[in-house]
Amino acid sequence: MSNARTHVHSRLKTGLIAGLFAGVVILAPAALFLAPKQDAPLAVLALPWQSGAALRIAAAAGGSLIAASSEGTVAIVRSDDPAIVGNLYSAGALLVLDAAPVQACLRMVAKS
Repeated sequence: MSNARTHVHSRLKTGLIAGLFAGVVILAPAALFLAPKQDAPLAVLALPWQSGAALRIAAAAGGSLIAASSEGTVAIVRSDDPAIVGNLYSAGALLVLDAAPVQACLRMVAKS
């Protein structure tokens, strides 16, 4: 019985290590691809049940609004301030990403 238990424990350990490795292999490139780029537009994501929150966050952080989702939970902003990413998080952003892939996936309304 003890030998069977050791075998199961070994398989669980191997599966856990393989799963963690697969997660890193998949998530690391995605994180690099979506990371905010210097001097590029940023996508500001807010909680989906807070309509207009991304717009308020962008304004509070001092970003210039380029576009937004119709619900205002995603905003595309630009800023020359090197601290804009930190300012967006401080203002309540759930996530700040490079805007290019986000704009490719979501329908945005241009703001003037």
